[in-house]
Amino acid sequence: SYSNPTTMRAFVFTGMLLLGTGFLFAQDEDKEIKTLFGGNGEVDHSGWGGPMLQYGQIMDQDALFVGGRGGWLIDHRFTLGGAGYGLVSRITNSDYDEYASNEGQNGIREYRFEVGYGGVLLEPTIHHDKPVHITIPILIGAGGCTYSLHRSDSVSPGPGDNWYDNDDQAFFVTQATVEAEMNVIDFVRVGLGVGYMYTSKIDLPETEKDVLNGARFQFVIKFGRF
Repeated sequence: SYSNPTTMRAFVFTGMLLLGTGFLFAQDEDKEIKTLFGGNGEVDHSGWGGPMLQYGQIMDQDALFVGGRGGWLIDHRFTLGGAGYGLVSRITNSDYDEYASNEGQNGIREYRFEVGYGGVLLEPTIHHDKPVHITIPILIGAGGCTYSLHRSDSVSPGPGDNWYDNDDQAFFVTQATVEAEMNVIDFVRVGLGVGYMYTSKIDLPETEKDVLNGARFQFVIKFGRF
């Protein structure tokens, strides 16, 4: 078995995010923090984090992302944090394979289109005190995509790393989602949502400029103090 480097980077990002959120959650919950404006008004501060799944379509193929999100929850109503995702589905592009072959890259069986991205999370919560309520997570960040070839996919693999990145590109990304969220127990929430992912133009051979744009369906489990 082998691991894709783009996906592994997303897993590392997610692990760091969840560890940071756990540290925030472990802080003194009884400490009172007053607002900068508003006299003696008090604002509750806490945190949460958790894993998530995301589904969409890329090149008319099913695309499953795994990742996580979390952050600093301000007064039960607004989260400032981060999120990261990595594509785990195998996405192929026969047009790109033909292009690579015409460029003289012999012995190629099939390239895989890989994606990873992350960024800042802004997430307002509407009617947080209700058993079922609405959240609107907005991600603003950056990512990368590449066509990768594993040694096992090559007729004559050479020495070196298991993965070969042939063409790659960084991109800007923004993603907005509307989620229905349910309070399961005091420290656990689950949510289902639908949103839209938009990126800057992708300039890779034999690849649509808006290949990553489209609807995304999400499932998230949150752990923390809400």
